[in-house]
Amino acid sequence: MPRRRGRGPLRRTATPGWSDPKLTLEEDTSGDTSIRTYRFVATSPQTPQMGAEQPVETELRIDALPQEVKTIRIVSA
Repeated sequence: MPRRRGRGPLRRTATPGWSDPKLTLEEDTSGDTSIRTYRFVATSPQTPQMGAEQPVETELRIDALPQEVKTIRIVSA
């Protein structure tokens, strides 16, 4: 998976038409405050579309993190 400095990972959808990609903060239930996890989500097309894979990407700007955060994890389905 290609990565870009200062941006989320470049992802591909299996079909075209996906929109509104974003990174949403995941609630941490482990109690490990050194890791902040974000989930890559997007809105599926209203009607199925045929076609080639479509690249999707998003950007998340964080002004400041708590001092204890040492790792940012990005997850997706």
